[in-house]
Amino acid sequence: MSIPEYDGQIKLGPGNEITDPQLIKLLNDQPPLKLDELLQASQFLQKYPGNAPLGQHLALVGLAMERGPKVVHAALAGYDDFEEGAEYAIRGSNDDPRNEPDPFDVFIRRQPVKGSILGLPIDGLALLVETFISLNEDNTPDIEKHFIIGVIPG
Repeated sequence: MSIPEYDGQIKLGPGNEITDPQLIKLLNDQPPLKLDELLQASQFLQKYPGNAPLGQHLALVGLAMERGPKVVHAALAGYDDFEEGAEYAIRGSNDDPRNEPDPFDVFIRRQPVKGSILGLPIDGLALLVETFISLNEDNTPDIEKHFIIGVIPG
């Protein structure tokens, strides 16, 4: 299976964010990878040390998704702490009003956040796409972000 009627060009924003509305519509029609698929991809990726962090991330997200949204948010909060620490080390205090907030940082801090990873088939491969959806207080979707995080056999 491949992306239907797509010209082979995927335009990406910063951080490999998918911004093309046509592709986002296709992503919304794809089911997320199940725990066993994420763990299989995780094992595949961890065979090469350079891909091991992505493999570990897939396993963490898969296990967190099985446990529910609060665990997903807790797992993502760990990444946020790392990014804050790195930003502090590079720029100094991030409480400085001259520092504009990163839109993704603002997005990921919203409560709650729903996430998933899916495999988007393209020419015998699958693009791993991680999706974050921030939810309004009434649990309806607010902001969606989709990022290509890797490639696995399709």
